[in-house]
Amino acid sequence: MFAHSPACFQILFVIALLLPVGATAQTPSDDGGFASVGDFPWVGWHGPLSDGLHGLRFGTTGFMVNRVMREKGLEPSNARPYTLRFGGKVLGEQAELLVSFTTAKPSAPNTQLRAVQIRWVLRGLLARSLDLFGRLDSMLSDRYGTAVHSRQDAVADLEAGSGNYQRLYYGPEATAWLELAAQGHLQYALLIRIECPQLPDSSKSN
Repeated sequence: MFAHSPACFQILFVIALLLPVGATAQTPSDDGGFASVGDFPWVGWHGPLSDGLHGLRFGTTGFMVNRVMREKGLEPSNARPYTLRFGGKVLGEQAELLVSFTTAKPSAPNTQLRAVQIRWVLRGLLARSLDLFGRLDSMLSDRYGTAVHSRQDAVADLEAGSGNYQRLYYGPEATAWLELAAQGHLQYALLIRIECPQLPDSSKSN
């Protein structure tokens, strides 16, 4: 039995050389980080995947939001009552991420995350902005079905600096707004916002 062991090892060695380096059955495809904006929550999350954005879930505390954003490489900026702001790259582009809470102090132990918004200011050819808009739109339609509101100006209007694309979605636990707006020659603002209508927006009552 053991007399054949060297031959077995040689066969295994050849097979190992033929396998692609680093290939595994569970290696995710390289999508430029898009999946992380959709449905990749933090380790240990057991809730539904459709009620949040960029790893943040409705009902999350301010402490957890800060932790998740640090792990994603986003830096905190000017916080205001009911909100936290972060800056950094999302999908390879510089972005501002704003999160809204149910209490004026995001650090309060009883606060809950109720809305997540990401905004990019994109410069250059329109094709890149349209690609990002299309991918986000597809993600939202997969989650919530057909948009309840849709507006789409002509591409020529966007290129001229005056048009926009808009989508509004309703889901069982969320309302989602997506907009691409021209801001002048070769400059576009892309915004996605998802909020939970079931959690109170206390900022409007103060």
